[in-house]
Amino acid sequence: MNGKPRVAYRVAGGLRYAVASKLTGDWTRRVVPGTDEFDLAPRLSIDEQNGAHVAWVDASDAVAVVNHVSRSDGAWSFIMTAGEG
Repeated sequence: MNGKPRVAYRVAGGLRYAVASKLTGDWTRRVVPGTDEFDLAPRLSIDEQNGAHVAWVDASDAVAVVNHVSRSDGAWSFIMTAGEG
């Protein structure tokens, strides 16, 4: 890991991912793709290659669904959706 502070969080329009600069402390914020106001409980993990993974619950329908995306080399990739139904 590169030691930079990171966080995934919820705002009114969806989910965000942010990374802080170790030099200045400034945060670079990114929209987590495919999220909206119905997405809850973001979870962040960092893999061995320093890629970020964000998982969250989509509560927009009667059946809650868990989504997962990853960010590596500056691009987001959709990994999976899992749920009952």
